Amino acid sequence: MADSIRIKNLIDGEWIVNGKEKTVALYTPSTGVQIGEVPMSSSSTAKAAVRSSDAAYLWNRLYFMQEMGQLMIDVGLPKFLPVKLASGVV
Repeated sequence: MADSIRIKNLIDGEWIVNGKEKTVALYTPSTGVQIGEVPMSSSSTAKAAVRSSDAAYLWNRLYFMQEMGQLMIDVGLPKFLPVKLASGVV
C-alpha cells in the first residue's frame, strides 16, 4: 500500500487523529485491494461529532429562517399565503 488512504475524523473544522484508536482496512469493492484505513472511533469521538453536527444543523436552520423572513419582507407576506388566507376569507 504505497499510496494508501488514512481517513481521519473532521469535527468542528479540525482533523482529529487519535493514535490510540484501532483502524479497519478500507478495500475497493471493484478489485478487493486494500486502499487505506478507517479509524474505529471511540464513543467520545462519536459524541463530539454528533454535538458538532447538531450545532451546525441548528445554525443552518436559523440562517434559513432568517433568509425566509427577509424574503417575506422583500416580496410581501401575502404572496406566501394561500389566496383565501391572504384575502381574509378564512
